[in-house]
Amino acid sequence: MGLVGCSTVNENPTKANETVQTESQNSGTGNKAETEHEPVTLTIVHEHSEEAAENIPSSAAFRYCLNKYKEDHPWVTLEETIISNSDIQDKYLSMIAADELPDITYVKYTWLDSTAGTGMLADLTDYINPDDYYDGLASTTFNDKVYGMPNKFSVYNLLCYNTKLWEDAGYEEGPSSFEELLKADEAFNQMGIDTISLGNTAKWFAVSYFTDALAYNYCGEDWVNKIIAGDSSVKWTDEPFIKAMKATQDMKELFNADFNMTDDISAATMYMQGKAASHVVGGWGITTLQGLSEEYPDVWDNTRVILLPPANGAEGTLINACGAAVGVSSRLEAPGKEAELQAAIEFCQYISSQDYAAYCSEHGTTTPVKTEYDWTDLGQPFVDMSEIINNTPKTGLNFNDYINDTVKMAIQNETQSVLAGATTPEAAAANIQAIQEQVFSQ
Repeated sequence: MGLVGCSTVNENPTKANETVQTESQNSGTGNKAETEHEPVTLTIVHEHSEEAAENIPSSAAFRYCLNKYKEDHPWVTLEETIISNSDIQDKYLSMIAADELPDITYVKYTWLDSTAGTGMLADLTDYINPDDYYDGLASTTFNDKVYGMPNKFSVYNLLCYNTKLWEDAGYEEGPSSFEELLKADEAFNQMGIDTISLGNTAKWFAVSYFTDALAYNYCGEDWVNKIIAGDSSVKWTDEPFIKAMKATQDMKELFNADFNMTDDISAATMYMQGKAASHVVGGWGITTLQGLSEEYPDVWDNTRVILLPPANGAEGTLINACGAAVGVSSRLEAPGKEAELQAAIEFCQYISSQDYAAYCSEHGTTTPVKTEYDWTDLGQPFVDMSEIINNTPKTGLNFNDYINDTVKMAIQNETQSVLAGATTPEAAAANIQAIQEQVFSQ
């Protein structure tokens, strides 16, 4: 049950080609390893392009281990189709609908019913140890069998704040409660800046940062677990969730006025320019701020990171998810495909190994594989984030990764509408509930 490693960390991973492409990595001739193995061709569809590898540490880690796999497996031809991140989900949903998954495939929790449940995925239970992962492989387990090896782990509801601006507003430290955060808006309005810069063009950001965390604050972990499972004993129209949506609505005054038309990079830039006293991010957002630190060194030096202050007197909950994994098409379990199956499983092990985790850790990004984070050299915001990950006793699942895709889109749309003042919390909850009932009645 050991994991195959992908060697040592490489500071300069080989890059992919253009955003949407198909490439074949053919091995050279005369290699000893090549002569000892049957030639194998495998297909894979992923989003880790050249641009992504340059800017996103997890993509760089993926490409590093992918290229190391190619070096170690010269008898394997990898036919890669690279799709932009914004299109990757739609691409996979269409492949699932057509029963045309690639040999090495993405695996997501919300897809398991339509992939593992219909026999599309190979059983990987005997090739992976749940104890090596933060979520114990809950994100890739279906009917007690494991169908994927996680390679993406994210934390979400982090609040970066500029200590100097908060001190200028009369606060010796960042907000300790949701109510204090709301009240601070008065002081920052007088200073002519926003309390929080937010980019929510992708819609899911506000759900991961606010709706989800507030649902844990008001509804509790048991309610959230039941709502994710589609348990009819709880409903989105339950009063605690309506209160969570009202609290979400209360936050709209804290944000830049154009938050629903601003992307996350622009929101980060606003914060670094001093136009906002705080910025809400997921773990990757700390790297975004670091990338702007050379241009705005004073703001970076004054930035601290805390968990978004909880509401309702609740204990703070760190929202997280193993958002993606790699798995193997069940077509490779057919007789005569033993070499392909073995090569595909080994690829998954490379992309979900301790060395993959080490690369992510050394480059300031989180990983689903348990590892030690030592981010001292990366700056105080990274140190703060590692302490939050290591020391927050309560964690919660991200709606965007664990709820049915149709219901998830309803939550995103309704959260955006509530924040925009286009609907009420009660109406939003009713719309989400109606869609959930429709989905689970099918």
